Amino acid sequence: EGFIAGVSRGDHVQPDTDYVPTTPDNIATRRLWLELKYNNDEPVLKKMSAVSKPSKKVVMKVEELQNLAAGNRSQFIKGLQPGEIAILTTNYGVLELRDALEKGAGGELLCRAI
Repeated sequence: EGFIAGVSRGDHVQPDTDYVPTTPDNIATRRLWLELKYNNDEPVLKKMSAVSKPSKKVVMKVEELQNLAAGNRSQFIKGLQPGEIAILTTNYGVLELRDALEKGAGGELLCRAI
């Protein structure tokens, strides 16, 4: 199920083997590393785009995320289409939109993927 087999934190070179906190000194080099799923040697993930950016953070409440999940526009973000997911960071960690809604958590909308 899903597009991503795993997510790990790292720097611009490779994923971390041990936890490394993000600090003002290293923030420019920190990255999320995604392990993608494949089906018959084809990537399951076709397209991914950033929503929140350093210059414009997009933070949504639970009600706004519910609108997004229902396919309706919320703030300036177009609603999710069938087969599309959204990833956000919450107090529970990095979650897919529907998992965040199950926990009743809002958060920063990081990206969307088809």
